[in-house]
Order: sequence, then C-alpha cells, then structure tokens
Amino acid sequence: MLVVDLRKAYDIVSWEFLEAVLRSLDFAEVFVGWVMECVTTASYSVSINGEMYGHFPGHRGLRQGDPMSPALFLLCIEYFSRLCRAPAASPGFAFDSICGEVGITHLAFANDLMLFSRGDLLSVGILLDCLSHLC
Repeated sequence: MLVVDLRKAYDIVSWEFLEAVLRSLDFAEVFVGWVMECVTTASYSVSINGEMYGHFPGHRGLRQGDPMSPALFLLCIEYFSRLCRAPAASPGFAFDSICGEVGITHLAFANDLMLFSRGDLLSVGILLDCLSHLC
C-alpha cells in the first residue's frame, strides 16, 4: 500500500495533465483556453519585511482561493481514478492480497490517496506511473 498525502493537493496538479483532462472531456477549445489562461498566468512574489519582491512564474498547481480550483481538482482526481483502473489489466500487475478479490487499486479520500498492489517492483512501478501523470 502506498499512501499519498494530498494536504497540498492543489500544488501537485500538473498543468499539462489538467489541459489533457479538459480536452479529453470534450470541453470546447475556447473554454480550455480560458481555463488554462487563468491557471497558467499566476505569478508569485516574496514579502520581505513588508516589501514585495520579484515576480516568479508558476509551473504547476492550482491557486488557493480561486473559485474554479475545487472543480478543476475534482476533474483531475476523477480522471486519475480512471487511469488507476487500467493497471488491473496490465500484464505483470499483481493485486494486493486483501484487495485483489474485489479488484481495488486505489481509494481517494478528502486529503489522502491510497494505492494498492503487491509489493513487487513491476506492480508498484505501474501505479507510480499512473501517479506521475497527476503530478
């Protein structure tokens, strides 16, 4: 079992993955463009002794407090959940002994993600490959 802590969940979302999710769900190109414009134009500054310095461009993640962020994050997690179902059909993937009877490869909660497989390198590697799409 691999447990992924999603406390900083919005920070891990890959912009490329988000864009691929939106396109795969057949959102209109103009809508995808608007969403990606909102997400990718974020810049950050550092406050030192009350003075703001620099503008650093972001490279991943969703903005905290943005009304769109929860919905975009849920779309990404749902799509990730679908990606995690595919390993069960992969040759060489072995289920965890407890979860194999019901075919569970993952469980997602509010701030945790649990991935299940047997502990061999191939099975764990397959699940980590799925996780790499999200992050």
